[in-house]
Amino acid sequence: MAGADLPKIPRRSDRYALPSTLAVVTAVLEQATEFGATSLTGKLWDVSTTGCCVAFPGLHRLDLPGFGHLTITHPFLAEIHVLGVELLWADAFTHITFVGMLFSPEPLAEGTFLDGYMQTCWADGEATTTLGFGG
Repeated sequence: MAGADLPKIPRRSDRYALPSTLAVVTAVLEQATEFGATSLTGKLWDVSTTGCCVAFPGLHRLDLPGFGHLTITHPFLAEIHVLGVELLWADAFTHITFVGMLFSPEPLAEGTFLDGYMQTCWADGEATTTLGFGG
């Protein structure tokens, strides 16, 4: 997999885990690679004001480091955000590929539906917190 030997560069801002089964936030990554245009659909795994991690079903080849566009969709409403991203790392497991990226050229703006998810923080090396509804 391209980028497997690249060092993982952690985001320095607080990271917020998203619910893994309820209210899945869909994320579509589009990138022009040496293998042709890539369009992957997955779910937002965690988010911060500076970037995110997305889980894509299957094993995928990406140009890393690289750039692309990420379309994030609200799970129930018609709110959609298209963001420029810099792809930093990817980890492939048996049936899933996690991709870490920074929002580029600027951080995530306030006032999106993602604000509600950014309330319970977790740090690298600590357990992920599952977020509930209505709190």
